Amino acid sequence: MSKIYDTSKTLAFKYFALFYIVAMFLPRLVVQGLFGDGLLYSSISRNMAIGKGSLWQPFFSSSYWLDNVQPIYYENPPLMLWMQSFFFQIMGDYWWVEKVYSLILLVLNCWLMLKIWQLFEQKKRVSLMGLGCLVLVFWYLMPRVLWGNPNNLMDNNLLTFCLLSIWFIFKAMLSEAKNADVNTPSVSTQNSSFITPHSSLLAAGFCLFLGILTKGPVALYPLAMPVLWAFFTKGIAFKKAIIYTLVLTAVSSLLFIGLLYVSPAAKTYFGIYWEQRLRAVIVGSRDDMKLSGWQHFEILETLFVELLPVLIVFLIFYVALKAKRIRIDIPKSYINLGLFFLFLGFSATLPIMISTKQSGIYLIPGLPMFAFSAAFFALPFFERLVNLKMFERFSVRFKYFSWLGLTVSLIYSAVIMGNFDRDKLLLSDVEYLKKVIPQDAKVGVCSEMMDNFVFHVNLQRFCRFELRKYTPTDYFLTRKTECDSVHRDSLQALGFKPVAIDNQYFIIYKK
Repeated sequence: MSKIYDTSKTLAFKYFALFYIVAMFLPRLVVQGLFGDGLLYSSISRNMAIGKGSLWQPFFSSSYWLDNVQPIYYENPPLMLWMQSFFFQIMGDYWWVEKVYSLILLVLNCWLMLKIWQLFEQKKRVSLMGLGCLVLVFWYLMPRVLWGNPNNLMDNNLLTFCLLSIWFIFKAMLSEAKNADVNTPSVSTQNSSFITPHSSLLAAGFCLFLGILTKGPVALYPLAMPVLWAFFTKGIAFKKAIIYTLVLTAVSSLLFIGLLYVSPAAKTYFGIYWEQRLRAVIVGSRDDMKLSGWQHFEILETLFVELLPVLIVFLIFYVALKAKRIRIDIPKSYINLGLFFLFLGFSATLPIMISTKQSGIYLIPGLPMFAFSAAFFALPFFERLVNLKMFERFSVRFKYFSWLGLTVSLIYSAVIMGNFDRDKLLLSDVEYLKKVIPQDAKVGVCSEMMDNFVFHVNLQRFCRFELRKYTPTDYFLTRKTECDSVHRDSLQALGFKPVAIDNQYFIIYKK
């Protein structure tokens, strides 16, 4: 059994986790520029906030660039778009609104991971809360997490509802802790007297329903929790685990069916969503969904890349322990928990192999489960470390380093706030474009630009332009590096004249 330790000894790790996440997140958040999907979502949310589109008819542009979708956005369920549109209503149409939204999601997700960790106590003698920051550090070592959090992705919002559901499912399973064997970790029931298993299951099912409304059926991986908990920890009987899963399935399904029943608009939306997206993903009937054969296993390679930094940390631990001839035994309870979260992570990621369209982005909702698994396997090393006499001296220096790093990160973020990061040249022309071309204008472009996703999302988000391919309009845009030399003479023959503005990226023609 591990020694009891004062959680104040782990403050050094907490400060480092705070510094590390702020340093990796904030400088990427405060600059202008987003990944295209994030701009797409914020554009639709902003449009909804100003009355263009509605709850069940999210609208991007009447000239949407993909041939196999409609102007109404049916590619994903709309809950995040609704929620983000509220932020635009309150804050106005500024470039940083979706950034605030991303910051709130990160804080919520980190807090929920710590709340889940807080539930566990090893045999009611060793508090693990002091090292809950391990989960956050392991999670933020993963490249897709580091990149995705500042980029306004739906998957970050989905993660919030998945973590909420997981927390409530654990709460529901607390009542079964009395039946756990001696090797099963107890779970803290502190402050849970008003939370019954039935109410927790209902709340978890409701969160699964919200997850479905955010990103579809990929939200359902917490359904595997009760059976995995029964298998790896014996903390719940298999019969009870199956009942829990059935109840969760019933609650989330009935809520979804009820929504379709009371709202014809919702029924229409999800009918089109099924035909346009979900069914196409399964059968590969769209040009952008063509994975087949062994290509379905590409997601496993992507997952390995995401977990590689964590594996490298474990390799460093192993080499260091071997060099010092230190043996660390991992208690069976930690192994149980590590395997439980490992397979819960697989339950979130392996079903992606069915899809004919795959991306590392789709891994984001399940990656925290691998971070939990890594934290439990690494926990004995850190428990031993904090009890070494030399650790107190080391921890003081580590705290100073972390606070210094945090201060530098905050100052650096303040200095670069508002600078252009992604698509710098394009964004540098935005203010020029807005001075010449009125908001909500329909702007003609050449075929090369019409097929460019980046142009559509940036010009819609920041200028509210709708791009049209060779459609008669009062304005036409070309790029200096393409289009312009080819179309200059024909545009002038149609009565368009270049507008003399000192821009860097676009050439504006006005009729």
